[in-house]
Amino acid sequence: MTIKEKLKLLKFFGTILIVILIPIALFYLFLIIPEYCACSQVQFEGEKGIDIYGSEIDCGGENQAFSEAFFQIFSLITGGISLVIIIINIFYYRLKKQL
Repeated sequence: MTIKEKLKLLKFFGTILIVILIPIALFYLFLIIPEYCACSQVQFEGEKGIDIYGSEIDCGGENQAFSEAFFQIFSLITGGISLVIIIINIFYYRLKKQL
């Protein structure tokens, strides 16, 4: 495989990952984080939290645990995809330097 083919392949995978990352990041930023932050300060069972949009969020035991788990999973997914994109770009620019 030549360097030009490797560059095209890295560019293709980088573009695909960016296209996948954008909707995931928007979902994460505008829906998951506000709900998690609304329930993060709740101390008692059955309290209601209010997110940044003014919606009332039920912060009961199961809902709060689900919200926290969802937040953690999406944090890992978003961070992992971002890390892979960074690594692909590093390899891309190193190969481009060799060319």
